[in-house]
Amino acid sequence: MDVILYCFVLGLGLCVGSFLNVCVYRLPREMSLMHPGSHCPCCNEPIGWYDNIPVLSWLALRGLCRRCGVLISPRYLLVELLTGGVFLWIYHAHVTAQASVAVAAKPSVLVAIPTLGAYLILAAALIVSSFVDIERMVIPDEIAIGGMYVGPVLCAIWPEIILPKLNGSSGGMLGGLAASVIGMGIGAGIIYAAAVFGKALFRKEAMGFGDVKFMGMVGAFIGWQGALLTFFVACILGAVVGITLLIRRRDTHIPFGPYLAAGALLVMLHKDQTIRLLCDFPQLFGS
Repeated sequence: MDVILYCFVLGLGLCVGSFLNVCVYRLPREMSLMHPGSHCPCCNEPIGWYDNIPVLSWLALRGLCRRCGVLISPRYLLVELLTGGVFLWIYHAHVTAQASVAVAAKPSVLVAIPTLGAYLILAAALIVSSFVDIERMVIPDEIAIGGMYVGPVLCAIWPEIILPKLNGSSGGMLGGLAASVIGMGIGAGIIYAAAVFGKALFRKEAMGFGDVKFMGMVGAFIGWQGALLTFFVACILGAVVGITLLIRRRDTHIPFGPYLAAGALLVMLHKDQTIRLLCDFPQLFGS
């Protein structure tokens, strides 16, 4: 049964990834996500269902349009595989977490469905935002602002998404809503403060307002503590990659969204392990 569920989650992730590719291409171009249907951006010919199967179609066509032969970006394959992998990661993390709560029961039965669903929604938003940010240096408002609405609503309906259960209770509707709104404010606030400080220090824009809204969305799902930790992890990841790119190609202009997304995933699924790793990190340079 567990193998079937894992396969289902993987298949779901691949299919969602196919739709996310549509979002990555069309949202920054202000195109409808529904019309027209899937088509080649070069020859504009419709793409048949048999050429729209996640991963398999791209591999079968060797990354080329069946009609005009133009190269189809490897990004389509990458997004589908990444989404499938992240969905599996989220599901496995929840199965493992729930299994540790009640070892005697079957892990797959214990998965917290509302939290799992909320995290899958957030993960999809993180992936879309990251790839749009990489390609266009902008985070779409449809994702960031939309997430800032969806997060509080979900946390109000299912407070356990953002609040731990204490004595069988997770704080109720108002508690979940308040935790989400506070997380949104702290998440957006820390990026805004960093942007103001960075502009004053470097005399140029250090972060865009899209990052502010992006972290507001993240905080709305994982709370203010998770938002602060996400920012800290993202800064470390960004510094490591940024220094490497600076040495190799003298390029300091890199989008911050993907690092925030990676940090959010780590904190969302492995908060305690991330904290321990950060606490042990300085010891690597000690005596």
